[in-house]
Amino acid sequence: MSQANNDKLNFMIKQIISKRNDLSESDIRELIRIKKSKVGAGFLTDLGAMYLILNELGIKIEQKALRLAEIDFDNRVTDVECYYLSSISLPNRVVFYVFDDHKVVRCIYWGSDKAAFEGLISGQGIILKKSIIKELPDGNFELHLNEKSSIEKKSDIKNLELACDELKTNGPGMYMGTVEGPMRVIKFKKKDGSDGKGLSFFLNIKKQKIRAVIWTQNDFEIHEGQELLIGPLTVKRTNYGMELSGDDSIIIKAVGPKFTILDGKDKRFIGVSKLGNLVELEFEQPVASKTIIAKRFQMKGNNFKIFEYEQIKDEYFSPNTSKISSSERGLVKVDFITLSDPALKSYGYYEIMIGDDSGEGKLIIDRDSFNIVSMPTVGQKATALGVYADGKGNFKVTPFSIIKAV
Repeated sequence: MSQANNDKLNFMIKQIISKRNDLSESDIRELIRIKKSKVGAGFLTDLGAMYLILNELGIKIEQKALRLAEIDFDNRVTDVECYYLSSISLPNRVVFYVFDDHKVVRCIYWGSDKAAFEGLISGQGIILKKSIIKELPDGNFELHLNEKSSIEKKSDIKNLELACDELKTNGPGMYMGTVEGPMRVIKFKKKDGSDGKGLSFFLNIKKQKIRAVIWTQNDFEIHEGQELLIGPLTVKRTNYGMELSGDDSIIIKAVGPKFTILDGKDKRFIGVSKLGNLVELEFEQPVASKTIIAKRFQMKGNNFKIFEYEQIKDEYFSPNTSKISSSERGLVKVDFITLSDPALKSYGYYEIMIGDDSGEGKLIIDRDSFNIVSMPTVGQKATALGVYADGKGNFKVTPFSIIKAV
């Protein structure tokens, strides 16, 4: 007997005992044995005998709500106990996702009365009454609900972070990771001629960098360095490797981004993200050098204007260090030795020759920054934090940049 049928049999026995105080579990199992013996070998399982006994006793059993892992294709209509994840409302249906400890399942409610979805919280326990099981070609299934079906809300709420799936090769799941760039918007034409849109980015999941593509008309607020819990997503194998893809995905939880404040003064600071990338941070009030979670902010490129934040004590992030000849474009940290005195050029900028073991390059400083930045002397070693690299060995100093002799 399968585990699912064994659970069903035990459930029936408990139901009988609750309705017939004169029968014990051993009495009922003896009735099963006698019934199978009378009918003859090869005709009845314990569960089949139980159905005959129920009929003889005149007892009707309340249907046990199945868990997702217990669903088989013998019963096409059943009650299912699970947790609500997300939904998207369409003109004549609602596509929604449910989950438990084993899997995430796509469901479709066919109808115009969508009141059952009002007030549902991601992670809330529900029972899908009279849901219809639809087998899919890949061996998985969907749950469909019609006008005879209903959704019963429960009071328990599941912690979605604890329920988050590991990577798997089929079926939708929930995934938690750190957002990495590059991020780009994908625009395309659908078969019906309408405009389609998607967002491509990367998720770092337990040090494994996975490309994710969300196909949606909604604008997703995703920022590099955020810790993201998102779903449902399906794993696909592409020519570029593993990819997470979702049509009805929602951001279940987003934390951050987080930054460690490295150096600065007044309200301008150089910070570093969890991924080791440098950023410019502007605050409304001066802050101490600590690691923070940005809760309300405005972002433009590598510049973050922080309006609200939370300090955290047990994390510290270190910046990545770039080499002069191989530095990519962007805000970087570079260690160097000074090779020349500042030279004022005709375009109004100062240039200083610098070098490291990868080659030589230039620090480029405008007149305003030159007056406030402390420059090292020739032959002195130094570190530049928060200078803009052009990818060609040139590093531009800004009012946020910090240059220190070492």
